[in-house]
Amino acid sequence: MDKYEMLQQIGKGTYGEVFLALHKFKNQQVAIKQLDLRQKSQKDVQSATLEAQLLAEFTHTNIVSYVDSFFANGFLNIVMEHCENGTLDKKLNECKHYQHRLSEEQIGEWFAQLCQALEVRTEHERIEH
Repeated sequence: MDKYEMLQQIGKGTYGEVFLALHKFKNQQVAIKQLDLRQKSQKDVQSATLEAQLLAEFTHTNIVSYVDSFFANGFLNIVMEHCENGTLDKKLNECKHYQHRLSEEQIGEWFAQLCQALEVRTEHERIEH
């Protein structure tokens, strides 16, 4: 954690929290996903570690970029690029909250981006097997 200064929590999920942080040496904002593995089974620890490894292997404009990962105090920390405009989930929740209808063009664009990202993952799985 010496390289990063935690700034604020920006997300929370079933398995952990996501924080906005500052890479001290590069003066760059990053997102750090902290997964609490203190009370988890060996299988859960392996699954979380695999998530970090897979993210490190993917390079695509529609997949958040991996920066680093490390264990500290029973937490797996996955460091990723910070997406200033937020996540797709956040955008969809905002639309729902404000009862804003998405255009067909926007839905089509996001769907195409998701398909492209999934294609990268599928290609990666074919290479491994």
